[in-house]
Amino acid sequence: MFLFENKPASRFQDAHLLGNGRLGATVYGGVPCEEILVNDDTLWSGDGRYCPPGDFYDNLIKSRTQLLNGELVEANSTVNDRLAGAWGEAYMPLCSVYALFGTGSDYRNREFH
Repeated sequence: MFLFENKPASRFQDAHLLGNGRLGATVYGGVPCEEILVNDDTLWSGDGRYCPPGDFYDNLIKSRTQLLNGELVEANSTVNDRLAGAWGEAYMPLCSVYALFGTGSDYRNREFH
């Protein structure tokens, strides 16, 4: 099996994502210079602490009651507004790997993006 595109991806959203759940790669499809972003699930920004709001458990019960009563929009709002806590982490790339294709001995004259 293979994937074929007419042109390289110019945005992250258009690139092909590969991985096994722990290790991943983002492939843009550039020729002759390809940049592959490599991710590992242990690499995050932030301090790793989750600080729930003081009324977390009261709002958890409230959201469960709303769900059981069929109030799906209200339950979703309660979860998003009252249970999420502060945003403290973001998934970070481990490294960029550059691969050159068909360049022969001319690799020194290629530009990396």
